[in-house]
Amino acid sequence: MTKAAHFRKGFTLLELVIYMGILSAISVVLAASFSSLIKGSSIAEARAEVNANVRFAMDSISRDVMRAVSVETPNTSTPSSNLLIQAQGATGMVDVAYSNDSGRLLREETPAFEHVTSSLVVVETLSFSLIENYNSVLDATTTSIGVEIAIRHADAATPYSATLKNAIRLR
Repeated sequence: MTKAAHFRKGFTLLELVIYMGILSAISVVLAASFSSLIKGSSIAEARAEVNANVRFAMDSISRDVMRAVSVETPNTSTPSSNLLIQAQGATGMVDVAYSNDSGRLLREETPAFEHVTSSLVVVETLSFSLIENYNSVLDATTTSIGVEIAIRHADAATPYSATLKNAIRLR
């Protein structure tokens, strides 16, 4: 074996430094990509959670208002953050109330209560208004409940919010 062939068997220090630099650059790019994917996934999960909660809350309120016989709050002059109705239940008339309980939508049907929204979201705005429309041709008044609910994700690292407005006609 010649002397030149003997020295060519290993890597030089310069080659090792170049390989390590390339490997480090690839590792940084992969770590940044992975971090970006995780953040995107968190935002998508927050968006799904908020949208599901705001839709479920509006559906729950709509079901109760549609079966309402009378409305005690709100009145026609000012919006209210509480809704109190009397509705036809399975066993007769029941009082149903909606309110904001420390950032969660609370539904009370005497004697039970339940939180309609999850602990992963915060109810920022909850507003109910009574809307009365008079039709002079039919000489009839239509009564609806205006509902506005704004919900945001509880984790500040994933800032997402949604607002839903609806008018629900009383029967």
